[in-house]
Amino acid sequence: PVASVEPLPSSGPLPNVRDALRAARIVGTEDAVRLVDVARSEPDLILAVGLRHAALFDSLQAIAPTIMAETLRGRWRQNFLLWAHALNRGTAARRIMAQWNALV
Repeated sequence: PVASVEPLPSSGPLPNVRDALRAARIVGTEDAVRLVDVARSEPDLILAVGLRHAALFDSLQAIAPTIMAETLRGRWRQNFLLWAHALNRGTAARRIMAQWNALV
């Protein structure tokens, strides 16, 4: 990732993505995205969440193609598959999800 928002203090950084985001440009917080910084990051694709960013969709879409999941809480599986498909990693995501489902 070339850019990311800071997580809200209530949620904290997710340990499973912390390292991957270490070099990413911070473009605001989850509830206050700085569009100018998003544009300066020159992303190829923007992954967003409608719960927080629906009002920004047109602005984000003007910067780069934007894939927006409806919400976060309780839908991580659907979001994982949606975003993996957007990144052309659908096959790998389905394999990972099958492995996960076998564990739970």
